[in-house]
Amino acid sequence: MTFLRNFFSSLLLLAWSGMAVAAAEAELPQNALLTLPDGEVPEAGWPTILLLHGYGANKEDFSDFSTMLSRHGVAAISVDAPISMGGNQRRWPRDGEKSYAALRGSLDFIAEDTRLDGSRVFAGGFSQGGFHSLLMGKGYPSEFAGLLIISPGGGSALPVGWRGEDFEQSLYVIYGEQEGAGVRKLVDTAAAEWRNAGQRVKVESHEGGHQFPANWETSLGNAMDWLLEES
Repeated sequence: MTFLRNFFSSLLLLAWSGMAVAAAEAELPQNALLTLPDGEVPEAGWPTILLLHGYGANKEDFSDFSTMLSRHGVAAISVDAPISMGGNQRRWPRDGEKSYAALRGSLDFIAEDTRLDGSRVFAGGFSQGGFHSLLMGKGYPSEFAGLLIISPGGGSALPVGWRGEDFEQSLYVIYGEQEGAGVRKLVDTAAAEWRNAGQRVKVESHEGGHQFPANWETSLGNAMDWLLEES
């Protein structure tokens, strides 16, 4: 009888363990793609970045970028902008709150999925996605530990006012030396505002224009490493 009790107790424990593992993996929203690093999940979960694509692109465009970030020990969630332009082209709205609503499901997923570290969530993006990542950092500073911004564009100006001094949020911006005046102004404005709030800021330029740097894997990988060290 003792043997049978121990045997069935072991079966119940195994079944419970399997249920616990399944419950740890939350349901990813349909507008998002998840790329996880290889290897054993850290005790606190993987730090995670939400990636916002540029105007006329979609979440699939960040596939290579997400894979590269995963090699730096970061889970990447690429999110579709909420407005369809036809075909596979999408864009972000003018209203930052509507962009945040499009990210809300992914933020809930991060909080619920124990493979991910909800205390180390970053946002980043290219062009219009970079601008809206800045909006997310300003409008919801408690949500994001840092921002990785590439050639921010598609917005005339950042909104006035920020509670950045109340939260730790590092900023890394990369832009091309041949960018238009609007992008350069956004870079200067954001860097100054984050510094004035006492946050760590790093700005890097490359020889190109409105695009990823030619050595993007190295450049953006180093940027992500810096943000991880600062968070």
